[in-house]
Amino acid sequence: MCWSIRHLLGEEKLKELLFDYETSPFLVVSDGFASGYLPKPKLPRAFLGENPDEKKANRKKNWLRLEDLQHGNFSNAIEVTKDKTFTVMRNSINYKTFSTDDSGAFSPYGVDEMHIEPKDVYCLIDEERFALDVLSHVFDFLRNHGYGKDTTIGKGRFAFVSFEAVDVGKSTTTVMALSPFCPEGLVCEKLYYEPFTRFGKKGEIEPIKILSKNLFC
Repeated sequence: MCWSIRHLLGEEKLKELLFDYETSPFLVVSDGFASGYLPKPKLPRAFLGENPDEKKANRKKNWLRLEDLQHGNFSNAIEVTKDKTFTVMRNSINYKTFSTDDSGAFSPYGVDEMHIEPKDVYCLIDEERFALDVLSHVFDFLRNHGYGKDTTIGKGRFAFVSFEAVDVGKSTTTVMALSPFCPEGLVCEKLYYEPFTRFGKKGEIEPIKILSKNLFC
């Protein structure tokens, strides 16, 4: 999103938007979730109401409807259709000799590609600094430009439908993060999370390595 803003609105505008991002973010973007669902919280099984004898099955049931999440009906989690991965066979070519290798032998190799099922992405925006129509314009640029490390060969493009307002319900003392972040300075009575390392692929100058956490508190 930041690279798209830089291309469309200029580097100075991006710097202006990012200047106070840690204290007053202009935009927060979630992960992509199975359409119509939100992820099951990263909580101990005792809090999720799961049958301890069905650990394997429960690990696959990672998605909840918004109303089930809001009311704590975690046992209603289900398994949804996964993204499909398939292998495409290719062949290396030496462009100096226009042959497959020095000997001219056929040397195929497989490349894994993925078909992504429809996703919901949640965006929280400061409309005084970053209007919805600007976000839509930037998102439209991103979908046409492509997302990921293979955009230069036409990968990573996606269909974008529309933005819809989401009513998250009443205020509460319990919250769940919808995107990875480091909870530095966050005060919680109890904090549950699953750490992982993300290796960024979108940077057009150099990749960025980010240690992220998905949490529920």
